[in-house]
Amino acid sequence: MKGIVGSYGVLAEGVDLWRANHVYIASQPWTPATLEQAEDRCNRLGQKRLVKVQIPIFAGTIDEAIQALLQDKSEIVEDVLSSEDAENLAIRKVAQMLKTSAAVAA
Repeated sequence: MKGIVGSYGVLAEGVDLWRANHVYIASQPWTPATLEQAEDRCNRLGQKRLVKVQIPIFAGTIDEAIQALLQDKSEIVEDVLSSEDAENLAIRKVAQMLKTSAAVAA
């Protein structure tokens, strides 16, 4: 097994990982698209083995909050791209996210 540990920034910029089949992303970006790009870049042309990408998340850390934020953002993007009433749904979700973060900050 060949592996690599790297940040999403390094892994999203086209590092040649054709030999690594186990990848740990050591930090998370603030946008789902950047994380998706980093994961996609781990699967290179010519790759002969299945690539497993993992992001270790520890309870009580900022990474746990970022993971929840990324999930919320991904859901909003999915709703916008797939729903007829997407704009209203996205506005309601963003408003709920703001209320939740304001309650946590208080």
